[in-house]
Amino acid sequence: MYGNKSVTICVWTLGLRFAGKLTLAPENREALVREALRCVAPIRPVPADWPAALLVSGGYASPQDPTVAIDTRPFKDPAKGNSGRHVGFHACVLDGLVQSRCQDFGVFFKEQVWAPILEAVAAAPGHAPHTVHVLSFCTSGRHRSVGIASLIWEVAHQTTQWDLKMDHLSAGEWWHGTCSGCQECHSRQDRRKANAFAAALAAAAKARQTFDARRLAARG
Repeated sequence: MYGNKSVTICVWTLGLRFAGKLTLAPENREALVREALRCVAPIRPVPADWPAALLVSGGYASPQDPTVAIDTRPFKDPAKGNSGRHVGFHACVLDGLVQSRCQDFGVFFKEQVWAPILEAVAAAPGHAPHTVHVLSFCTSGRHRSVGIASLIWEVAHQTTQWDLKMDHLSAGEWWHGTCSGCQECHSRQDRRKANAFAAALAAAAKARQTFDARRLAARG
């Protein structure tokens, strides 16, 4: 529970280039798929309303549900060598995100991930139960988007009482060149995974401090 509100967080992952394989409402399908493919190569930002429209059109979200979009493409693909056959739960992938030289992980997770989630949770009126959808996306929906989603899940599991759900919209494509989520991916024994969880928790704590300070100042 956060702010005495009953919250369900639905975390979705997506590979933009596989958007055309989703079931979408016919009246929205062409435009949504076209925008996804336009943004893949060269890498371009998706329109601000595109993630919410996609989730609603696919029947994954209701129109009134807030949506947080997380574009994980600023990170280079963290899967290297043999680790490329694993998906984003793997310790090597998570370590690649945290140790990235092209993107400051701590700043990214604080400002682009956890702060928007806190804002979306707090935005609901009163104490009514509500659902927040988090769409983490990259190019193929295997490494970056899944890695960040798994860190969101871990932080929320350790620090909140929110109900949590996760689904991978491009999981049907994982069979091609990946393990599709093996025991090694889900193992918690690797120290690199523990370090990645710790880095995400630290960044989330900073986001929470900033968020609480801003709300306190607004009240005063």
